[in-house]
Amino acid sequence: MNKKIILVILLTFACATSTYLLISIPISTSMRITSQKHLDEVIQKGLQKQGIANDHYRVYTAVKDSLFIRKVYQIDTPAGFSKTTLHYELHKLLTEYGIQLPGKVLFPEQDIHLYVTSNGTIYRTLRVRTSPDITSSSDSTRNSLPDSSKL
Repeated sequence: MNKKIILVILLTFACATSTYLLISIPISTSMRITSQKHLDEVIQKGLQKQGIANDHYRVYTAVKDSLFIRKVYQIDTPAGFSKTTLHYELHKLLTEYGIQLPGKVLFPEQDIHLYVTSNGTIYRTLRVRTSPDITSSSDSTRNSLPDSSKL
């Protein structure tokens, strides 16, 4: 009899605690990608935040067969531009929408392929490569070292 009372008290306490937690924790509304166009807008916004001008990337559609069609962003960056920082900043932005951004580095070119994925499906490919034709500008994503002659 004594064990039953203790069990009822413990169950009541557990229910009260669960109710308190359900009421006190705010409901978080995560952002969602509503369409393919919205996904492109988020990617382009992320590229602009990193100082990549519209004329430094192009978007084309890769078609393998009638079932496989994907947009590919080919992004040209100047020498010294930190592709890792670009990957990190885009990852932070897309994570807010529940999207993953795994990447693969290609050697010896040190180009990066980023894959915009959600629920195991790749929706976009971002190919980030170094272009010697582009001059670098002062930007937070550059690997800038101080001039040794000024030291």
